[in-house]
Amino acid sequence: MEQVTDILSGRILSCEIKFENIIVTIVTIYVSNKDDIHIFEKLDTYILEHNDQTFIIGGDFNTTLNCTIIDTQNGRLDTNEKHRIKIN
Repeated sequence: MEQVTDILSGRILSCEIKFENIIVTIVTIYVSNKDDIHIFEKLDTYILEHNDQTFIIGGDFNTTLNCTIIDTQNGRLDTNEKHRIKIN
């Protein structure tokens, strides 16, 4: 492990690892159920400031990319629309 960065406490964490002479930054994100894109703006800023790196981003985005019945089977069709728009 090269470096761990707490980008947004409790919400976004990055970890740089070296794999066969390549540094890969793994970012994990936990987005709240509030339809607030502040977390995504913080992630955007971090990525732009480190645009020379290779990223793997995953986590709980608390939205779906499509508003189909199968994607929202246990929720509403209009859940976190701002999140969905920002991600897409």
